[in-house]
Amino acid sequence: MFKKIGCIVLLILSANSFAAEVVIKGIGPSHPNQKFRIDIVSDFLTKKKVSVYAGITDDKGNFTAFFDINEVKMVFIDFGKAKRTFFAEPGKTYEIAVSALNPKVEREQGFLAKEIYPVSIKNTDSSELNELIYEFDQRVSRFFLLYGDSLYLAGGHKKISKFISRLEKYYKYENPYFKQYVKYTIGNFESMLYKSQPNKIRTKYFVQSPMDLNNIQYCGLFQNMFRAYLKSEVALDPQKNLVNLMNAKMYKETLMLLSPGETYNEDLANLILAYGCLEIQSNPNYNNKSIEVLLDSVIRGTSNVKVKEVAEHVKLQIFQLQPGTTAPEIVLLDSNNHEFKLSEHKGKYIYVSFFKSYDKSYEEELKVLAFLRDRYQDKLEVVSISTDYDSKQFDQFMNTNHYPWNIMHYQKNEELLLNYKIEDIRVENYERNQLVKWILISPDGKIVYCPAKSPSQGFEYQLKKLIEG
Repeated sequence: MFKKIGCIVLLILSANSFAAEVVIKGIGPSHPNQKFRIDIVSDFLTKKKVSVYAGITDDKGNFTAFFDINEVKMVFIDFGKAKRTFFAEPGKTYEIAVSALNPKVEREQGFLAKEIYPVSIKNTDSSELNELIYEFDQRVSRFFLLYGDSLYLAGGHKKISKFISRLEKYYKYENPYFKQYVKYTIGNFESMLYKSQPNKIRTKYFVQSPMDLNNIQYCGLFQNMFRAYLKSEVALDPQKNLVNLMNAKMYKETLMLLSPGETYNEDLANLILAYGCLEIQSNPNYNNKSIEVLLDSVIRGTSNVKVKEVAEHVKLQIFQLQPGTTAPEIVLLDSNNHEFKLSEHKGKYIYVSFFKSYDKSYEEELKVLAFLRDRYQDKLEVVSISTDYDSKQFDQFMNTNHYPWNIMHYQKNEELLLNYKIEDIRVENYERNQLVKWILISPDGKIVYCPAKSPSQGFEYQLKKLIEG
């Protein structure tokens, strides 16, 4: 009996020991009293980011942030226009200097007015992961600058082979993530040597090797080798007849067709299928229902957590904001500078609105909304998000509008606008006459209506139908 309990405790401790806290200490004075957000890249194939922290710097621009990760992650520190990146390892503390924004970018306005580059990490040495990657990437960049298009001419293969030998010397460093980073960078160079034999590279790095979706260079090589694979090499092969298989929902048979080479690798076939759905979604030969069936088959059928995550992200990109899909995460600071995280507000329906402060019709809607919130306070939570580019305009709005729920500025989070498909001048499909978007989210975090009715145009009827069943 005690032996069994001991085993259970050991398993719990082992499961929890994989995650460790990362601490980031930011040193000013370039961004005093400024709100910021920290995102990590959860999937390098679909470029999916997850917000893990939101805070505000002190009057000298200093801050301390912390979050848990269980493997190396690329981190984005987002100050709005200024975005800084680095690779974080579990359990480490980083002291970083966040440089001031370029004056030219500071003066610019709009969606593309931003500056992204690596942070400067203080008190480190040449064997630290970010230093290794920086030196390695600089060497690769210099090689391409020196030889460029000549690599594809006579003698190019010799130059590439010689450079691969030089890159292999970086294997002497012990950092596991960096070793894989070097390996898959070399794989990209080898793909140039064997351009007419893609299966040679696919077999070496994918069919016969463990999956490494957390490594940015692995994902880069995957895209290099499998971009358009589903819609060209497979879809155009009359012997494989993929269109009929998709429509027939023959998931396992489809996987067999997708595995490159003679050896069947189910994880890889699932990954190719999930990633390929992004490319074929606009092809009239494939209907959305067939694509959804296959993505759901991957999500249910794969035992690989990473592949499942990619399939879920692909499905989110294709079918985002449709009823029943998970609402994209929202991480912002509220009026008291406390972190608001949508995923932590479950148990009630959440009525989200994206608005412009200068829209007088929205102020009228707020009066009806206040009545509805009071009437259904046990069932309904209200969240209002201003998308004003000028935060001063939002501050003026807040000075004259006082309501007892979360009313926040979007804090220059362009990804939030993209995730919720806000029709805005900073993103595509801008329509000046659509200033407010209303969305209803279920108690378990799923989209119910997008768009939902406005408070004055029938929202209460929609809500009552849901509550009363």
